Amino acid sequence: MGAFRDLTGQIFGRLTVLRCVGRDKHRNALWLCRCECGKEVEVVRASLVRELTQSCGCLRQEVTSAQFSKHGRSHKSDPTYSSWRNLQNRIMQPNNSEYRYYGGAGVRIDPRWLGEHGFENFLADMGKRPEGTTLGRFRDIGDYAPENCAWQTRKEQAAEQKVKRQLALLVAWR
Repeated sequence: MGAFRDLTGQIFGRLTVLRCVGRDKHRNALWLCRCECGKEVEVVRASLVRELTQSCGCLRQEVTSAQFSKHGRSHKSDPTYSSWRNLQNRIMQPNNSEYRYYGGAGVRIDPRWLGEHGFENFLADMGKRPEGTTLGRFRDIGDYAPENCAWQTRKEQAAEQKVKRQLALLVAWR
């Protein structure tokens, strides 16, 4: 076993070493470190000096979040962005289970809502998605465009579908 080297006060990535707190089950020196985010964590010496551990875990979380974000929003956590992506998928992806009712049936998306600035335009037109709503079309017909869409509750969407069915019956009856 090599000579003990004091790491107190040294900085490794986001971690500042506070003190040695003993050894792990493999007899490796354990160091108490404070991360820049304020959290304290115990780290094995080798992980520090080899720069295998650079934070309490917050760095990995930030990097992962950035990888899955677009337009400054995570598709997993932003309901407005998720609605926009789901809209595109059911209209433009033939392997989507809903495609036959949307893209396959000829429903289109306003061109402003597509491309590099599509989400920003969608957000400007529709606003943030209120809790408990999804994107719906009036009378559940026509294309997805600002003048034909609104954030609707399930109850409102069911009412729109009922109107559509009644109109279909009326047309068929004539």
